[in-house]
Amino acid sequence: MGFSELINARKVLSRPIIELPIRNEERLFYHPEKRLKRFTGRTAIAYAIIPDSERGKFRREECSPKASSLMDYILHKGNRNVSITGVSGQGKSYLTTHLISIFRDKETIIFSFKPNDHELHLGIPVVDAKECLPNPFRDVNAFSESYITAFFGEKTSSGIQLQQTPGFLQEIASESNTWKDFMKKLLERKRSASKNQVEALNAIEQNVKSLIIDNMGSVVLDNGSIVFDFSSLPTKQAQNFYAELMLRQIYREMEERKRDDVLILIDEAHRLTKSYHTILDVMSREIRDKGMLWIITQNLIDILPEMRANFGTKFTFRLGDADLNMLSYNPLMRYAVEILQPRQFIDIEFPEGSSFSPVFTYVSNGLEHKETQKVAAVVSEPKREVGVGGRGEITDYRREALEILSEKMSYATEPKREVGVGGRGEITDYRREALEILSEKMSYATEMGKIIAEKYGITKDQAKLRLKSALEELKNNNEVGRVKYLRDGKPIVMYYSKSPNLSNLHTGMQSQVVGILNDLGVSINRISTTGERSAFDIETDFFMVEIETGLKHSMEDLKDRIKSTNLRVIVIVPNKELVDKYKDLGENVSVLTIDSLATEIAEPLHSDNS
Repeated sequence: MGFSELINARKVLSRPIIELPIRNEERLFYHPEKRLKRFTGRTAIAYAIIPDSERGKFRREECSPKASSLMDYILHKGNRNVSITGVSGQGKSYLTTHLISIFRDKETIIFSFKPNDHELHLGIPVVDAKECLPNPFRDVNAFSESYITAFFGEKTSSGIQLQQTPGFLQEIASESNTWKDFMKKLLERKRSASKNQVEALNAIEQNVKSLIIDNMGSVVLDNGSIVFDFSSLPTKQAQNFYAELMLRQIYREMEERKRDDVLILIDEAHRLTKSYHTILDVMSREIRDKGMLWIITQNLIDILPEMRANFGTKFTFRLGDADLNMLSYNPLMRYAVEILQPRQFIDIEFPEGSSFSPVFTYVSNGLEHKETQKVAAVVSEPKREVGVGGRGEITDYRREALEILSEKMSYATEPKREVGVGGRGEITDYRREALEILSEKMSYATEMGKIIAEKYGITKDQAKLRLKSALEELKNNNEVGRVKYLRDGKPIVMYYSKSPNLSNLHTGMQSQVVGILNDLGVSINRISTTGERSAFDIETDFFMVEIETGLKHSMEDLKDRIKSTNLRVIVIVPNKELVDKYKDLGENVSVLTIDSLATEIAEPLHSDNS
């Protein structure tokens, strides 16, 4: 039965063709698998729950067993996101295995956290997540959000320590390329910190130690179905941190259409779904035109309410008392869940759920937990040569040669090289280098020149001179943007990536403002993730802060947010020229540059605290 038939009460509730003697019917009541044997390896409707008009409650209605097409059922809902919940031992893994098998034509990415879990034996290639962990310092906002998801639950979201933590994380991560850099910068920051700030920094220092993974791999993964096995990472926090980072990387690729119509499945999803900072919140709302999000966890209550509402299908096995209380809004569904037997489940989002609910069961064929050999993912491990000073560079010359010859004919000595200190020569594609830097953060020419000079062992002047023409070319191609920016009282030209999914100009400004507020001892209640339209970028007890880059054509969403609060609103812009654009937003609105923020708010803050 497909979607249209499943929601048709007349077809679902049709009586069996052969009526069984009462004693047999009672005996088979508790052994539905005996009369459903012909549906092995599939899901079928075992019975239905309907209102009992005589007794005023609900009752079980026997019906003719029918095979059900869950694929058709899921795909015909406008929202293809699926949650699978239920207490341990009820059959969630059986159903998951079945659903993956019927969606096997989809590119499927599975996140698995348990050693030797059933997802590792589905015949889908498996890779040890330790071998392909993303660089934590590529995106400081993702770094901060992943850290908070891993180390803070929803119950601590207003704690004093958490108020300061995001700002410190973004500030220190923006100046780091490795964990060694991060720890060094953190120690430097502690020397100038207040007592309260030192406590927060000490907590970061202790927590980060569990995130530093020795012998991290650098394998390259192609598109295609894969299972990421996080069980080899040493702590639960490390597993959650890198899973969150990897989710953000994959979802960015989906937004950029590098991956199309992908099914992402998260087992043990409660690790992430309890946090307001996880990317799963955004994905559950916005993934529909890019793919599907499926999550598996024991309890509905483990999924934040805002996220829970974004799953169009909620396959539910037997639940605990806390979850049953959540179903009080629909007594029929609550009753149905209460009487479920192992392997039986319902969809609590069933379209006709106030009138009747079919009860599904997966009929095992005995192969679901067969010990299939784990299939290793095909990866490529870039070879490295050690250069002067022990620096390793990727040198897969066969691949490099093919890449060059795919564009033009060439000869062996053609690549241009710049000779650095000690005679070290490295190919320096300044366009690529600039885009790589700007994919991580906003930056200016002098800073980028310094980074490139240190990387390749050339002088800063050499790097900056070549970089100037590369930046101009990228700007003309609309790959990067630039904006006038006040930095330490001096005007500079700040560059940022114009990739549709990188907002590093906004993120960089937000990070700087958080750092200033932390230095002033301002308690921050909330730092919004980039892209949250309904919330201010930074919220405190005394004022709200909104970061405006000047790149948006409309200010309607900003005006709506200003109307929603009685507190003072501070709008931060990158330069003085943009102050006039935002000056008429209301009497309680101040428009400032980052340079003027500290002096402008210090005195009013002192008065408010008095």
